[in-house]
Amino acid sequence: KESLKKKTEEMDALEQRLSATKMIETQVLTKESDLVGEVANFKTKLEEKAIEFDQIKISIAEEADLKEKMELALRAKEVLMVEVSKLKAKLYDKNDLIEDLQAKLTE
Repeated sequence: KESLKKKTEEMDALEQRLSATKMIETQVLTKESDLVGEVANFKTKLEEKAIEFDQIKISIAEEADLKEKMELALRAKEVLMVEVSKLKAKLYDKNDLIEDLQAKLTE
């Protein structure tokens, strides 16, 4: 009879340990699931940041391209200003020549 009682107590103790183990297993699985969710969220945020970074790199490249085009336009403007100055000088020379010819004709 005492052997049966001892076996029953051992069984109860094993059931309690099994119950505690299942509870711990449930907590571990819940925590694992939470961590998987957190990792997925982190991965999503990281991918979003990667996209933002790519957009920033594109913007910087476009800005650099625009700056280069502006520099080329400024150089072209300088060249055109030199050409305009040359043409003005020729025009003044022609005006001087015309005035000289008119003066000679009126003499």
